[in-house]
Amino acid sequence: MPPSSGPPQDTNTSLRWNSLPPRYSEVTVDSYLPRHPSQEKAKVTVASYVKNLGKNILEGHGLSFHGAVGTGKTHLAASVISAALGRQISTYFVTEDGLFSKLRAEWDDHEAEARFVSLLQCVRILVIDDMGTRKPSDYVAEKYENIINERYNKSMPTIITTNHTPEELLGVYPRQMSRLAGNAVVVVGGPDGRILA
Repeated sequence: MPPSSGPPQDTNTSLRWNSLPPRYSEVTVDSYLPRHPSQEKAKVTVASYVKNLGKNILEGHGLSFHGAVGTGKTHLAASVISAALGRQISTYFVTEDGLFSKLRAEWDDHEAEARFVSLLQCVRILVIDDMGTRKPSDYVAEKYENIINERYNKSMPTIITTNHTPEELLGVYPRQMSRLAGNAVVVVGGPDGRILA
C-alpha cells in the first residue's frame, strides 16, 4: 500500500477550510529551516509523518511538540495541516487561548458552544497550539477531557504544541495526556528563531 493511501477525502466542505493563521497558511515541512540538531530531527519526524499521513490518520497517531518559544513548533504542526488540506482531509487549528476565548464568547449560547465542541471532536486532524498557556482549572480540564477523550475513542489524531515538558503537562492534565500517550513526542530545542531572524 503506498504511503499516501488512507482515509477517503472528506465530503463535508465546511470542515475543510483553512483555519491556519495567515502567517502559517502556506507553510510546509520543506519551508522549515532548522537551526539546531533537535530541529533537524524534528523536521525528519514530521516529514515522515506527512509522508505516511493516511496511515497515521487511520491509526489515530498524533504528534506532541515540546520546546521553548520560537523553535518552530507551530510551523511544524501547521505543515501537517497544510498537507492534510492538500488531500482534502478535514482539519482544525486553534490556539489554547483561541479555543477558550471562543467557548467563553458562546457561554450563553449552548447550541453554538456544542457545535464548536463537536467540530473539535470530529475533524480528522486537530491541532491545539500552545497547550498549557492558561492557568489550569476544573473548567479547562473538563473541556479538554470532552474534546480529547472523544477523539481518542474515535481514534482521531490530536496534535499539540507546548512550551511545557511532557512531565509538566502530565502533572497538570493526567487523564488528557494519558489519552495522548500514543503521540510521537517531538522535542524541538534551540534558540528563539524569531529573535535571530
